[in-house]
Formats: sequence, structure tokens, C-alpha cells
Amino acid sequence: MRLLEKRNTYLSLLKTAVKKPSLSYLTELCHAHLTTFPFENMSKVIQFKKNGNSPPGLPALTEFLRSNQMHHTGGTCYTLNSQFAKLLQVLGFQCYLIKLGNDHMAIIVTIDGDNYYVDCGAAAPFFEPVAFEKNKENVSAFGGEEVRLEADKTVPDLYHYVRKRDGIINHEPWGFYANQPYSLDDFYEPMRRSFGESAPFMTILRCQLWQTAKERNVSLLNNTFVIRYVDGTIHTEKLNTVEEIEQIIDKEFGLPKLPVKEAVACLEERDIDIFAEKK
Repeated sequence: MRLLEKRNTYLSLLKTAVKKPSLSYLTELCHAHLTTFPFENMSKVIQFKKNGNSPPGLPALTEFLRSNQMHHTGGTCYTLNSQFAKLLQVLGFQCYLIKLGNDHMAIIVTIDGDNYYVDCGAAAPFFEPVAFEKNKENVSAFGGEEVRLEADKTVPDLYHYVRKRDGIINHEPWGFYANQPYSLDDFYEPMRRSFGESAPFMTILRCQLWQTAKERNVSLLNNTFVIRYVDGTIHTEKLNTVEEIEQIIDKEFGLPKLPVKEAVACLEERDIDIFAEKK
């Protein structure tokens, strides 16, 4: 698949067209990405098995796009943000990867001399680029979920990613230097660690998708299905079988091709029971 064909396929999946680089176009792309490609680890555990239970490399852009077309997959931060960065560069945006904490990958996009934080791989409500350097009160929020990018009070260029749910910090804050670009090679070790036996997305079944047209966020963690509405209302449902999970992924997520059964089987082979009660 040639580069322009890849670009056009990507934009077709996002239901948008080629436009000149601008803040409004970047906002359109961010929103489309979050509501099209799910944050999910099913493709991750499956690829791990297919690679002989060893860490595979990042999928090529063609593979990423074809997998979404055939299986409705997305990925976690490394896959989603690295692929999105490729698209942005092809479209003419000036951007580079950054590292948050020890592991998370995000994107900085520079428009008219201003830096914007972009992140499609955190299962967080970054529906638009964040002008974190200019807007000190920035907050990306949806239905009780919020993230702030706060400047460190003493260290220049250091920022902190602070995530809250219903007003309570629910994630250890990540530190990052906005003006320090990283290459994909710089993420080699973090990506390998992400496939470790006890790594977060190797021991659970996870899928999350923003559905802003329905004013909600749908989320699956193992056998627990949650809908969080923009007004803060929450619906929670326990699922008892793989078939029930498949039905939810089809009817509520709109992702009928997602390989749920195969992912569950991969976890079971490693003695991970997604239906077991957690202590």
C-alpha cells in the first residue's frame, strides 16, 4: 500500500478528508480518532501469542489499518499514538513523540509556534489538542473523568499529567518534558516491558471507546461493562460468559469483529481468568 493510499484509507476510517494543517483540522482528527479506534488490549495479547509468547514489534501502518478494517481493533498507547503521529506527519503537521513517566507515549504538535498536547492512547477525554503552555487552567473532561497538564512550580519545561475521576486522583501523575522529542527507538524498552508477564495490559481484558454522539463512554474491564454518561450517570453490568461479552462489544461498542473469544483464550492459556472475583 503506497503512502498516499495509506493516508486516504486512514482518513476514510476517520470519516474525514485531506485539509491544510490547522488547529481546527487537528481538533477534528483528534475527535475522530478517539471515537473510531478503540483503546483495547485484545490485539495485544493475541499478537503476543502469535509471536511465540514474546514481544512483537509495532504493527506497520498498513497492518494497523487492515486490522481495524477486518477486526475493529485499535490498540494501547504505543500503537494508537505512533500511528496517529505518522498520519499527522503525512498531512503536513509538525509533530514529535514525547514520553510521560517511564512508559506512556503521547504527541506534541506545533502550530504557529505553539505546542499542543495530543493523546489518542490513554483512554482519556483528549477530544482536542491541549494548549498546555498558554492555558494554565486547561482540563480535558467528560462525565467525571478529567486530566490536567500542570506546569511544575520549580523545574522549567517540566509538566505533570494529573488524572482524576469524580474529583479524586486515580492515577499516579506522570511527569514529562514537552520540549524533549523521542524517537520510536527510544520506546523500545518500555514497549518490551509492556509485554511482561505481569504488565497491566497483559493480565486483563480491556476495551474502551468514546461515543460522543450518544454522550457517553463505554468501557469493558474483564467481565465488567460500564457506561459513563456525560452528566456523570453510570451504568454497571457484570457479564457471565464470553458470549455475553461478545454481545456487548457488538451491540454497545459497535465493534462486532473484535476478536474477544480469541483474546480470552490467549489469557486463559496463561492462567488468567477474567471471570474470577478480584480480592
